[in-house]
Amino acid sequence: MGAERQELIARLDELNEALGEAATALAASRAMNRTFREGIATGEPLDATMAAVSASDALSSVSRELKNLEETRHRTRTAIFAVGLAEGISIGKLGRLYGFSRQLAQRFAKEARDQRGKQLVSCS
Repeated sequence: MGAERQELIARLDELNEALGEAATALAASRAMNRTFREGIATGEPLDATMAAVSASDALSSVSRELKNLEETRHRTRTAIFAVGLAEGISIGKLGRLYGFSRQLAQRFAKEARDQRGKQLVSCS
């Protein structure tokens, strides 16, 4: 198995983990939101209700996990482009398979090539 495919497998595993962590954070935020809504609906003061549900913790957790998910998705897409390019798939076709513009596909292709160059330099 080629280095590009091994890298892609690692990135897919990383993405799966990030998806799970984001889902957990979203579920906790959803539960917090329900509790918050109940407090507001029953007339509890806003500050007391926010403090009771630890709103800042829940929101920062969601933000952190979504940021991590987006960064992980980006690394995964770059790894997919690396495999595709190594297999001779055109940049245009990779872009069409993903459903985004040729310009964005060009950026991912450049990142994949740059990443590959860095890996080759570090191995020598």
